[in-house]
Amino acid sequence: MGVQVIRRKAKAALVAALADTRVVAIQGARQTGKSTLAKEIAKERDALYLSLDNTGIRNSAAANPDDFVRQVPHGLLIIDEVQRVPEIILSIKEVVDEDARPGRFLITGSSDLSGISAIQESLAGRMETVELCGFSQEELRGTSPALIESVFSNRPNLDFLGTSATLGRADYLELALVGAYPEAVFRTSKVRRDVWFDNYLKLLFEQYAASVSSLRRLSLLPKLIAYLASVSGHQLVLASAARDMQESYSSLGGYLALLESMFLVKLLPAWSSNITNRAIKQPKAYVTDSGLTARLLKSSSTMPTDLLSPIAGTLFETFVFSEIYKQLSYHSRHYSLSHYRDSRKREVDLVIENDVGEIVLVEVKASSTAQAADFKTMAYLQELHPERIVRCLLVYTGTRTYSFGDKRLVLPAQMLWSE
Repeated sequence: MGVQVIRRKAKAALVAALADTRVVAIQGARQTGKSTLAKEIAKERDALYLSLDNTGIRNSAAANPDDFVRQVPHGLLIIDEVQRVPEIILSIKEVVDEDARPGRFLITGSSDLSGISAIQESLAGRMETVELCGFSQEELRGTSPALIESVFSNRPNLDFLGTSATLGRADYLELALVGAYPEAVFRTSKVRRDVWFDNYLKLLFEQYAASVSSLRRLSLLPKLIAYLASVSGHQLVLASAARDMQESYSSLGGYLALLESMFLVKLLPAWSSNITNRAIKQPKAYVTDSGLTARLLKSSSTMPTDLLSPIAGTLFETFVFSEIYKQLSYHSRHYSLSHYRDSRKREVDLVIENDVGEIVLVEVKASSTAQAADFKTMAYLQELHPERIVRCLLVYTGTRTYSFGDKRLVLPAQMLWSE
């Protein structure tokens, strides 16, 4: 695939936010296209774009933050990688408090900006955040699927039932091997993608992590993310992780939080009908990019497509999770994402819940066949919460799309991005 311009779905959310919000933030992992999108908006709005990755610009911002943020008194100032000079946040607050016009600042960050105390204290109520992930399949293919809205609808559009997908198991696993980082997507050779992934993590852990964290043992990060790749899509018990890695349980949490703040790892909370109980159950961990997961697992180009592959399930579930997470991140409606596991080890991979408490359950299976047993736990939850669970989905690598009865659908993964 040659280098091309890919239209980002998050752009619509950014434009809407700039129309009524004083400060808008794009955040996400490094190399997911934040700067490219910010420059695109700068060109369209004749805005001033400044990157704090530039040493001279960064020094100027740190030396005189008040004057730095007042360079565009009547337009839009875009500040890329704002976390590099967090002291300018107070200066931004002063500017937007003096003049509350929307669309004053667009800032970007490669670490979770909510973790910067100055932003929490100064920009509360003044800032809206949009997360930019790697490319989704619908972005790469230029489609606009309506699956999420449809399955939550009282009258879902199920015209796709009975249709057949054009992709099979090997195709999905090849997509999972590539992942979603723009640089990786545009490299046709797995060898060249692996070189990029290796250098990406090396620079991220040896240089960037030190600029956003005061943790002392940053050399632990490669070991920790490799471990998380091996359990991607599984419940994470930190005490077990510490034992398996032969590391201190008390220190591991800080490094895990750092990986999550850098958008390399996503922890899904456990779902419970009792909101109070959700916080005390173990989360489920995902490395956010399936291509990065494959590289961390040292996969060859043929290993995952082998029917006996021990990592195919991990890669396929990570890939499907990533696709669903991306769609929810730029969706106009709010959905929460969690997982289900109880004391009897009954599990559901993904629980999607809307603002009114309606739920769609998703089970992911790296197999080309489906059977009633695949819906067992989802059926159990349907019996417990018949008024809340509106659909149960089995996403698999087969080609047929069909109903399994009682709001239960079997879907090829391709249906996540097909129109």
